[in-house]
Amino acid sequence: MKRNKYNGQFIQENLYERFSKYVEVNNNCWIWHGSFNGEGIPKFHINRNGVSARRFAYKSILGNLPKNKIVVNNCENKLCISPYHSKLKNRKECLEQFFNTKKLYCKYNHLMESINVYYRKDGRRDCRTCQRNKEKIRRDLRRDYKRLERWPRVARKHAEPRN
Repeated sequence: MKRNKYNGQFIQENLYERFSKYVEVNNNCWIWHGSFNGEGIPKFHINRNGVSARRFAYKSILGNLPKNKIVVNNCENKLCISPYHSKLKNRKECLEQFFNTKKLYCKYNHLMESINVYYRKDGRRDCRTCQRNKEKIRRDLRRDYKRLERWPRVARKHAEPRN
């Protein structure tokens, strides 16, 4: 029996055969047909533990990885797990790349162009339209709260319909 490279437990001999069932090779890409994690990253299960399929393929073909490195897909095909189409990066490099990419739309689908964008003190970009909407809601809530403080009977009378 072999030892697992990930947690030192003994593994079955057919681990690589099981892995190859989920891989389809075409045009030099290894297309993954197995499970994915919540972020859409290919995942392979070893002894009930989920491991990145790219990391497993890289370790099994090209050898061990340094602890501080991440296997990143360098291929245009997002489902490709080929170690030859992957590159190693630090976590810091991955985070910098993630935060430096400019979004075209905010989460409410407003276009993030020069007129609709403002920059925070920490350098992040925000949608001006969303900020205006949040500010309007905050002002309305504050106005209603002040109205309740000044005229509690009138505010209650209009707020609760009678039966």
